[in-house]
Order: sequence, then C-alpha cells, then structure tokens
Amino acid sequence: MDNAAIIWTEGKTDWQHLKRAFQVLDIGHNLAFEESYEDWGEDRLLKQCKALSRVKQAVPTIFIFDRDNDAIIQNIEDSKLGYKHWGNNVYSFAIPIPSHRNDNMAICIESYYTDGELQTKDEEGRRLFLSTEFNPKSGRHLKESNLSIGNKGKLGSLGKGARAKIIDSEIYDELSRNVALSKAEFAQNVVSGKGSFGKFRFESFLAIFNIINSIIELVSEKIDLAFYDPKAFFDSLDNLKPAQQFMEIVRAAIRACKLTTMIFIAAILRHYEQKIIDESSTDLKKVRPIKQILAQSFGHPSLTTLQNLARYCYHLVDDSAPSVVYTLRGIMGATPTLGAIGNLIDELEHIFPPPREQVRIVNKSQLNKPILEYLIKEFSKYEGRMAELLEIDSPNVPRSVNLAEWKEALLMLLDCFSPLKSLSFRVRRIERIRNDSDEFDILITTYQNDRVSVEEETRTYEDIDDNQMETYELLVSPEEGKTALDLFPFIIIRNNKLHYYNRTKARGYEYNAVFTSKGYLEPIKRKFSQVALRTNIAADLQALFWTQVTPTVSELGIRANIPAHGPVIGRKQQLADIMTEIIEIPNQNGIIYGPGGVGKTALLIELSRNLFEEPCSDPILFKNIVWVSAKPNYYDPTLDRVEVQQPQFQSLDNILTAILEFHEIEDAITYKTDEKKFLVLELLRDEKTLLILDNFESVAKAGQEEILKFFGVTAKQTLKDKPNYFKVLVTSRKLIPSGFHQYRLKGLDKGESKKLMAQLFVSYARSGRQQLTEEQQNKLYEATDGIPLIIKHCYGQIYEYNRKLDEVIKGLSKAGSKIVDFSFAEVFDLIKQDELQLQLILLLELCGRRLLSRQIADILTVDEAEITDRMAQLVNYQCVNIISIGTEEKYGINDEVKFLTRRLAIENASLATKIKQKIANLSIDKRMDYTQQELDAVLFFEDYISQGHYLLGENFIKEQLKDRPLSLLLNLHYAKYLKEIKRRTHEAIEILEKILKASGSDQQVLRLLMAYYIALEIPNYEQAHSYARELEYVSEQNNEIKTEIAQFYLAWSTALKNRKIEIDPIKEMMRQQKYKDLASKAIAHLKAINSDTHEWHHLLAQSYYNVWDYDLAMAHVDKAIALLPKGSHLYFPYQRLQGEILKKQDKYSHIRRA
Repeated sequence: MDNAAIIWTEGKTDWQHLKRAFQVLDIGHNLAFEESYEDWGEDRLLKQCKALSRVKQAVPTIFIFDRDNDAIIQNIEDSKLGYKHWGNNVYSFAIPIPSHRNDNMAICIESYYTDGELQTKDEEGRRLFLSTEFNPKSGRHLKESNLSIGNKGKLGSLGKGARAKIIDSEIYDELSRNVALSKAEFAQNVVSGKGSFGKFRFESFLAIFNIINSIIELVSEKIDLAFYDPKAFFDSLDNLKPAQQFMEIVRAAIRACKLTTMIFIAAILRHYEQKIIDESSTDLKKVRPIKQILAQSFGHPSLTTLQNLARYCYHLVDDSAPSVVYTLRGIMGATPTLGAIGNLIDELEHIFPPPREQVRIVNKSQLNKPILEYLIKEFSKYEGRMAELLEIDSPNVPRSVNLAEWKEALLMLLDCFSPLKSLSFRVRRIERIRNDSDEFDILITTYQNDRVSVEEETRTYEDIDDNQMETYELLVSPEEGKTALDLFPFIIIRNNKLHYYNRTKARGYEYNAVFTSKGYLEPIKRKFSQVALRTNIAADLQALFWTQVTPTVSELGIRANIPAHGPVIGRKQQLADIMTEIIEIPNQNGIIYGPGGVGKTALLIELSRNLFEEPCSDPILFKNIVWVSAKPNYYDPTLDRVEVQQPQFQSLDNILTAILEFHEIEDAITYKTDEKKFLVLELLRDEKTLLILDNFESVAKAGQEEILKFFGVTAKQTLKDKPNYFKVLVTSRKLIPSGFHQYRLKGLDKGESKKLMAQLFVSYARSGRQQLTEEQQNKLYEATDGIPLIIKHCYGQIYEYNRKLDEVIKGLSKAGSKIVDFSFAEVFDLIKQDELQLQLILLLELCGRRLLSRQIADILTVDEAEITDRMAQLVNYQCVNIISIGTEEKYGINDEVKFLTRRLAIENASLATKIKQKIANLSIDKRMDYTQQELDAVLFFEDYISQGHYLLGENFIKEQLKDRPLSLLLNLHYAKYLKEIKRRTHEAIEILEKILKASGSDQQVLRLLMAYYIALEIPNYEQAHSYARELEYVSEQNNEIKTEIAQFYLAWSTALKNRKIEIDPIKEMMRQQKYKDLASKAIAHLKAINSDTHEWHHLLAQSYYNVWDYDLAMAHVDKAIALLPKGSHLYFPYQRLQGEILKKQDKYSHIRRA
C-alpha cells in the first residue's frame, strides 16, 4: 500500500508517539514517518520544510511542530485552515491543544497523555514531572517533600500567564538519586507497552490525525466547484412535504441559472472592460445599457436582470475573446432538448398560470430551446413566487408527487451547464505581509480538472493590481494574451464552492451557492457598481445628474428615478441618523444643509438606494422615490472646470410637472398649475412617496416659499389621515427657514477621508506616481476639513496636472480658485450686497477665535443689534457657527469655509489691515470673554490688594479659580499680582502659559510672557524671543507693542554685551556679532515708530551704542537729555550713558589718530 503522506516531527521521540498512536488507533491512511533519532528542533525543522517546498513532492509531506513558540506557530500555520500549505505538496502545522489541556501548558507530544499517564513510573521508580509540581522559589516538590529539582532555572517563571512544561531530568530524592525519567526512555516504554505503559489510551491523538487526514483528502478529493453535491441536497429533501420539495428544487434550478449567467457576465465584462469604460462610438449602443443596468439595477439583481444583462454581453463577443469566453457563450447559446426540464416548467405554469392573452405551449419536453433566451427567461418568471406555493390552498399543488422527475429535471439543467467543469479557476489570497520589506506572500489555490492544488508565491507591492486581499479568477490560456479574468465582485469561491453575487447588504455583499440557500457575506463598503468595472461606471455620471433619469422598478415594486452617482465613503452614522430622526417619524420632513461639495446629494442618493434596494421595514416605507434637482451647474473636480446646466426646477410648477412625468402622465406640462396640484395630491394619497428636492438654495426666495407651503402645509393637511404617506427631504447650502427637521452635514472624518484618497488613487496606481504619504494625507485632510469634492479637486490637480501638494493647498485660498467659486457662490453674492457681512467674516478669520457680539460691536464700532442680525444670515449660509456660553453666544468661523475666509482676507487686504489695527487697539478687558461674576470677582480682588490685604486677596482669588479654573480674566489678574506684588515670577509665567491658547494668543498675554521671562532671576531670552516673534506679526499698527519689542531686543543685546569676554577669538567675534544683530533689530522697530520723545531717543542711543555707532548714539542721547522735563530723575542715568559714549568716542579718535 502506497504511503498517503510523509510525516516529519520536531523531536526524536515525537514520531515514536505518533507512530504508536497510529498503530493503536488503526488509522485508515498509510503514513510514513521520518524516523530520526536526533532532535531536529523547531528552527532546523522549519528550514527543512522550506527547502522541500521548493521541489514538487510526490505525496503530501507534512511537518509537525510543538505548540510552545508563538512566533513559530504564526509562521507555520494558517489559523483558518489549521495548517499551512507551502506549495509543491508541502504542509505544516502545530499540534493542536488536546481537549484535556488548556493554553496554560506548553504543548508538546507528551501533553497528549493525561497527567496520570505522564506520572507512570518505570521499573526503577522513575517518571516524568511537570514544572507545576514544584515550588519555583525553593525547587522542592509540592507534595513529595523529599524530592527537589537540581536546576530551578528549568522551572522558568510560574507567574500569571506562564506555561507549564515537562521536566525529564535532574529531579533528586533525599539520597541524591535522579528519579526523573527521560523523554526518550518514556517513549521507549510507551512503544514497547511495558507494564502500566501498555494501558495508555491514544484517543487524544485523533486531533492530530484529523488534520493530517484533511490534508490528504484535500489532495485526493475531486472538486466540482459549481455543482458540488446534488446527492446531499436531494437527501435533505426527504423529510419535506411535496410542495416544499418542489419549491426547493425550483429554487436550486434558479440559483444554478444565476450562477452560470453571472460567470458569463463577469468574464465578458472583464475581457471587454476597457471598451465598456471608453464607450467608443462604434460600441456605444452595446455598452451604454450594460453600464446603466450595473449602475441602477444591481443592488439585488433578479434573474430577469441577469438575463437582460447577459443578452447585452452576448453581443459583445468578437474574435478577440479567449476560448473560455466562447465556452461560456456556448452554454448561453446552446439549444438542448428540454426533456424533464420542460415537464418542470409545465408544472410551474400549471401552478402559476400565465395571463389569458398569452399563448401557452404544453408538453415542452420535446422542444429544443436556447438556454439564455428561453430556459433562463422561463425560470426568471418564478423567482419571486416560490413562497406562494406554501400558501396556495389546492390539492393539485403540485399535481403529483413525482420527486424523481423533479430531480431528473434539475440534474438535466446542471448537465446543460456542465461545460463549466472544463474551466479552470484560481484564488489568490495575500497570506502574509512582511514588515521588513515590500514583499508579501500569496497563497494560490487552483481548481483544474476536478482537482485542487495550492502553492505559495512571493510578490512585491508593485505587483498588486488593486486593494483586494483576495482575487477570484477564471484562467485563460497564456497564448491568448491574458492569464486570467478577475471574476470579483460577481463571483467568489468559498469552501471549494462557486458563489454568485446575490445582493448588497448594509455590511457587504451577499453571495449564494447552488445548493445552499443561506448566503455568505463578503464584508465590503464600496458600492457594487463601482467595483464591477473597477472605475466609475461612467466618467460623466455627475454630469448625467441633470438629465431626466428614467424611473426603474425594483423586485418589490418600488419605483424610483435615483440619479447615478459614484460610491459613498463612510456616512453610515449620518444615514442612520436621517432614518431615525426623519424617515421613520410620521409627518417629519427634513433639510440636509452644508457647504458645497460636502456630499449632501451623494448622501441622499445612498439613502434612496438603500430604501429602493433593501427596504428596512415591513411594510415598505415608500412605494415611490422621486428626485428633482435645482442644480444649476456641475463642477468637475479632476479637470477643475464648472459646466453650466439647466436645472430641473426653479418653481413649484416645475416640481409638479416632474412628479406627474415620473408617474408617466402624458403631456403633463400642458396642465394648469391648479390641475397639477390636484393630480399630484391624488397620487400622493394613492401610494407612499418620498420627494427629494436637491440644491434648494438655487431657487429664488419666492419660489422657495411657494414650494415649502405646498409640500410642507397643503400636502400634509390633505394627507392628515395618512401621516406616513408623504415625506420631503431638501438639500441646501443655506439653512432655509422651513419648519423641517434640520440636519447639518459636515466633512468626512480622517479615516473616511483617507479611504476616499485610497479610492481616488486607484485610477493613477499604474501611472508610476506614488500615493501621498501618511503625513501628506493628514495634511490634505486638515486643509480640506474632509470635504469630499475639495479632496477630489486636490487629487486631480496633483495627478492630472502634476502640481505639488503644498502648491495645491495654497491655491485653494487664491483668487480664481474655481472650486471655491463653485462651493461658495451664494456667499460671494451675499457679501457683494453688504460690506458689513464681509467685515464680520474678516474679523472672525483674523481674530482666530470665537467672539461675543459685544466684542464684535466694540471692535467694528457698530451697534450690537446690527451685528446680531447680520450674524443670523451668516449662520444660515454656513459661514459662521454659534456656541452658547452660559446665557451668551459666541461666533466663530465654520472650519468648512476656511478656504473662502482666507481668500477674502487676501483679496481685501486693505480692509483686513484696518480690522487688524482695530483688534490691536482694543483693550484686553474688552477683548476677553468673561461673565459679570468674573468681573465682580476681579474688582473684589483688586480692592483687597489696594488696601494691602494680600493674604485675604490671594485666598479669595484662589477660591474663585477653583470654580472657574479657565477664566482668562481671573488668571490674568492673578498672574500680574504674583509678579508685580509677590515677585513670584515663575508661578506667574505658569499661569500665563496655561491661558495662552485659550486666550487665542492674546497680545496682552504675549507681552506679559515676553516681559516676565526676561524678569526671571536668570532671564530666559530664548523663550521670551518666541513670544516676541508672535508679537511682531500683530504689531504693525501698534507703536506701544513695537516699543516693548525693541526694549526686549535691547535688553538681550545689552545682556550679551556685558558678558565676560570670550578667550576664544572666534567665539568672542560671534558674541559681538550677536549683540550687534539684536541691537539692530531694536533700531529697526524704533525707527518704524518714528517718535520724538526722550524715551525713544534714549532707547535709540543705547541701541546705537551696542552696534558701536557712537556718533549716532551721542546725537540721540543729547536729544533725549534736551527733551527731559526740568528736574527729572532720569537726568543722571541719561548723563551716565552720555559719559560712556564720550569715552568710546575719545578712545576710537585716539586709535584713528594713531
């Protein structure tokens, strides 16, 4: 008898135990063991495994490892299969955990015996021991105190998570005799069956042999991928009633038709994919219907839909098609004699009679009919009616119990599809990605000639065709130009069975096989039609949005004219919110609002698709889903161009006409408006309807009011006895007063944005360009705030026009940016009419933080009531958002319009400069946000301090800060007190640092930090410099701040100048240059002020003194002294500086004379 497999083991005793168990259990297959009397060890065994996998092995060669090293296990075992196939008939696995063990033990072959068996003693009283039998600290046996272990290190760590192991040496009794039995001797005793060793049981070893048997059977088993086990299916019918048996056989026949048709469709679409995408003029009539069916009718395709699509695919086949395509077309075009299949169809027609006007042919068994045009079409008539069999009350259903004939019919149908068996299929699965390189391992399973073979290949990322972890392919002869046609997402292979796509569900695609009614779910979030051709179904689908979309009807009778659209990334939560907050609540209408390009239309298309394809309640929520769009233009984000379109509606009359045309009422446009209203209300009363009005902001105000009044009031009053019969959803860039439930849509989150970026890159993956790095993707997300249209625009600019990411991002805020013009057109119109609106936007943008209306009024010197009125409009246009602080409201720029606000600041530079100046000149108390209670607390605190009650004052303000730890006003006054009164400068700095961000980097806080850091006992000029730089940005219009910055640079310069001279001449030269540079900065700031006070001249004199320009220094100090008021205390310090300058002049004049 030939060996069914060769077994290699890790230890020299492992094979002995396995062989003994194999003999005792009398396993069916003949196994050969590599009988080595030396330990291989896991590393060496793994190397041998890899070496043999490079050459084809005649029989399965199986390497068995201990389960005691997680790193090894991950490398030699697939957790799903229970083993790993290395290719060339080489396999490996780790011995499974026996049922009487748990994962607290390092599993080796001896673990398969019970503890009692392991403790069996030989003739000399020796046995194996477990590490858990000993105290890890003393090494003494826990029960037999006369025993101890010689090397406690063998016990290892026995703490939480530690694994027990077998000890076979260095166990000593009180006489120092070794009482441990070696594993080798233990194995010999087991094999020979000596004494008690002969009573051992081996049933636990079956877990190992079951894995070995599954590998052997995999290699030897014949595989019928399509029609794998009709016998088992027929056996499952035995206990059913005749009607149920008949129903299940017909359902299996329909599934067989769907599988075969789907394979045919998938092969055609893949082979002619580019032709379908390109829509060349010669093939336009052939390919456009294919794309339309995929885009609109593939959420849950019926056999009727598949037959219709297959007919279009059939006519695409030309001389370029590979032989496998011709084989499939041969199946579709075959005209077999119907035989028992005809009798089955006769039975179906008897149960479900056709309409009277339809001619009925009986005794179809003698007919020869084409499979695609007749057989599949006939079965498609009954796909949705099988469940009715169980409800029809008639003794003639079915007419006779002829199970054998029905089985024959099904088998004959399968025989019609039998050419599928001649095809070869392949599954490629990414098995392991290597962290240390760009390589990964692919497990390739090939189904050919009723056999399955598995091998492994190593590839690099450049070889990846798409982002699938698994591909399912129909093999093509290499001589025919291609090696394989990718069948996903139409077909997958699971458990050695072909599964066809059945429907899209919330969590992914559902697939069915012929003889199982339960579907397999393939988790995936992309829309099926987008995966089908691995590109957008049509490049112009967004442009097609404005065309009149012909209504289609689902299997459940739902009628809809949903526009075609690309896949929606994410938005699961938003869809759920709209369902629960609007759709499922009677009489609740909704307005979905947000900036242009955020995805409002796409979201409602996805919602409509969900309602159309998979109703989420019984009865159906809506019988009709009517879309009407007021979209006036279309922006192509890739090519960066705006195309003007004709909107579908601008008035109530337009919408009424669209609804009537949706219901196929002829010449609807010729009716008067009142007649249209009457007809529409009649239609709404008849069937549940969802009306979606897209881009509502494009309609004039009078038109909006008329539309909202009719659908929001009149229609609801008419249908007051049917509150769940009609619902309106509106999308708008502007929040329009409507009485509808408001739902604001924001950009995608970071994860969803990156998924969109990955999807966008697919089109450029083969261009040689690299995907944006993680850092670049993060930067793009932050810049776009997750707005899908703007992300698409950026990818188009980067990959179509080869522009750099930074350049693209900067371009968003520049004049002439079409994406900004398109997305915020309504805002541009608004600010053209009202300059105060522009000022408000600029103020919030330049300020960089939220403001109260009183603060805005103080800065712009405008009445607060006017501010509140204008802000309400900006909130409606999504430019500004509001948050409530106690009883007050604060306004801030909406992140999603930052491109607009930045651009406005650039385009209106002079106005922005004036507003900056107004912000800078506003006192800190007015700039700060505080409540009346905070102001009262500060007044009490200052009262304490002014009276010298420092301890009371400090305790009081500390208590106030416990209640309001983030109060800017309280923290600021407390910091000033700590520095100016208590001289606790470090503490003052800590408080100021804490409130800096919350204050929006307020100038006053920055000024104090700059001053306090140089007031420290050891001044920190570097840290103070960071705040000086921030102040330089905002000091353009504020001479007071410029003076303080100049004083800072002068103080730093003087501190460096007064340091001791460096011994190293180069370091000394660098020190001198540094303080000269700092003094020069002070001079620049002072000159920008152009003052004529004694303080100004004194600062300039000091600065020129530090740059060694003693003449100018003398001129300014003389002027400073001249400007001093009589008797000023500053006379002597100024005179002292004058004297020092004079000394330097004299010194250098002597040098020049010399």
